[in-house]
Amino acid sequence: LMGGSVSADKSYFEKETQHDLPLDRYTRSIRSSKYGYVNKADVHVSFESIDAYVQDIEEMVTNGKLIAEKEFYSTVRFRGANKARDLLTNGIAYLEFRLFDLNPFAEFGMHKEDMYFIHYFLLYLLWIEQDANDEEMKIGKEMNYSTALENPLQPSAFQAEGLSVLEGMLDMLEAIGAEEKISAIVKEKIEAFHNPEKTVAGQMVNALEAGEDKTAWAASLAKKYKDAAWKRPYALRGFEDMELSTQILMFDAIQKGLKINMLDRYDQFISLTYKDHREYVKNGNMTAKDSYIGPLIMENKVVTKKILAENGFAVPESGEYHSVEAALRDYPIFAGKGIVVKPKSTNYGLGISIFKEGASFENYEKAIHMAFEEDEDVLVEDYLSGTEYRFFVIGNETKAVLLRVPANVVGDGSRTIRQLVEEKNKDSLRGKNHRTPLALIGTGELEKLTIQGQGYTFDSIPPTGETVRLRDNSNISTGGDSIDVTDQMHDSYKKLAVQMAAALGVAVCGVDIIIPDHLVPASQMEPNYGVIEANFNPAMLIHIYPYQGKSRRLTMEILRLLFPEMHLEEE
Repeated sequence: LMGGSVSADKSYFEKETQHDLPLDRYTRSIRSSKYGYVNKADVHVSFESIDAYVQDIEEMVTNGKLIAEKEFYSTVRFRGANKARDLLTNGIAYLEFRLFDLNPFAEFGMHKEDMYFIHYFLLYLLWIEQDANDEEMKIGKEMNYSTALENPLQPSAFQAEGLSVLEGMLDMLEAIGAEEKISAIVKEKIEAFHNPEKTVAGQMVNALEAGEDKTAWAASLAKKYKDAAWKRPYALRGFEDMELSTQILMFDAIQKGLKINMLDRYDQFISLTYKDHREYVKNGNMTAKDSYIGPLIMENKVVTKKILAENGFAVPESGEYHSVEAALRDYPIFAGKGIVVKPKSTNYGLGISIFKEGASFENYEKAIHMAFEEDEDVLVEDYLSGTEYRFFVIGNETKAVLLRVPANVVGDGSRTIRQLVEEKNKDSLRGKNHRTPLALIGTGELEKLTIQGQGYTFDSIPPTGETVRLRDNSNISTGGDSIDVTDQMHDSYKKLAVQMAAALGVAVCGVDIIIPDHLVPASQMEPNYGVIEANFNPAMLIHIYPYQGKSRRLTMEILRLLFPEMHLEEE
């Protein structure tokens, strides 16, 4: 059903001495035949028991029939130990099946439906009241070899046996109340037994006999799959529903051999294990390295600013309000000066309004209402002149610095602002809910307010080359662009960010700092900066996949923090 190695170049058979070589004909699977990746005929290993399995493998190595234990090439092998003898004490951790060819019609080499089929096929082998002794298994191996060399477009010589197994699977699926989609998969396999051109090998032969060159045909499929993969190269396939930073952390953990246990997929909660060392991670970088009080401090912007101020760091003056009425009463205090209106506790830039030149009462009132929609407490603070940077601190080092450019479009003299936003949002890097490196640019009330301050509406057509801001806050999660400036930032500010994290008592955080000139060092006499806030669970994806600049693999830094004994190196 799933054989996919239908032919081979004649050079593949140069050392073969047998006379039935499939040189001038197609087969179901050369790989699964006696010409495939198999041992010589005199290698016999029993599956009657673990004891027999271990004893036979050791004997084959001793007699020189196997170079090493790992050179035993059965269609199934026991796994769970480095040495076969260790299976006697460790037991079998899993079974390794080696008889499946890659399917060239499947983007990842095997369809998900075929994985379901294999799973329930193996369950059926446990279900049936039938066993096979060593002699019967040898017969089965020869039947397999024979099937592998059959014409892919002809019915199998063992069609009756195959159909009997598949019909038995349907009976089992009905008995256990399996989903209908599983029964449908088995019925498709029955159809393929009756119509061999529907098997993988049958489809391959028909494609090749259509006249296309084998190499060109294979290359065209490879290019198609590559194009599909590069549409979203940042995603971990099969886990796209999870937050992207968690996807990337899991990818790196898999590459480094860590064991991953999905504790709560919806809540982005996983455990990572190396040997006997286990760590729990939520949302990509919330770990036991930070105490419970750390996120609570950073969630409260007032408390964060007070702690930072007490430790000698420069923070903007601000007022805290618990009602719309109280905030509106104090408008005269802020009239005519640059201010920022924002929720007290929210992250991701939601509900933030920035008025660099001051706000009219009407716009101030709108901003207050929008901020209260996100939180029950609101801050109004002095606007700091300069450029905002995100410093990502892990442990005692600033690992990345990002310049975040507010959501914007550039005019082309012909399209409206709304059309320009729609075009920019087509970028595959942009999406929703932190599943992509960049966020979609919105066209809501805040964006309307921002472009209004520049003399535009969404139906305006800006001149060619004119940059139109849709937000004044630079959060990537509200459509901003991310630019890595780690190597350009003066070290004095990187050290300040580390000191701020230490003052807050946290190992992982993002610190947002306004700096007029990042090349002029900070000093006690001339701070040359103002810290806006600190963030727990800062987004890593914006550093890993920046809009411009060098990628900073912060997920690897998190793994190094959690598992220093692994001496992890990036590849």
